[in-house]
Amino acid sequence: MSSWISIGELESAINRARAAQPASGAEGSLTREVATLGGLYGRLIWERAEGVDVSTLNDAQRVAVELWVPAGRSEAVSRRVAGGCSGEPTGRSVGAHGAQLTPRHDD
Repeated sequence: MSSWISIGELESAINRARAAQPASGAEGSLTREVATLGGLYGRLIWERAEGVDVSTLNDAQRVAVELWVPAGRSEAVSRRVAGGCSGEPTGRSVGAHGAQLTPRHDD
C-alpha cells in the first residue's frame, strides 16, 4: 500500500465499507471501520486537505484503511507518492492524531 491516500480514495473506501457493512440497529449505528474512515474523511475536509500520509494514522485508522482502500491504485496516486506531481504531501499536521495532511489548491 502506498504511503499516501487521497480524499477521493478515502471517500471510495467509505462507500465500499458502507455497502459491505451497512448501518445497523434502531439508531443506524455505523461499524467501527466505517466510523473511523468517516472521522478521518471529516478531518480532511475540515483541513481542506487533498489526502493523508498513512504513516501518521493511528492504529484504528490504519486498520480501517488497510481493510477498505484497495492495494492496486491509480497511476496518478502512485506518481504523487513518488513525488512526481505538484501538491504532494508537505507536512501540514492535524492536532488530535498528528496526521500529516496536504492542503487543497483549488481556491
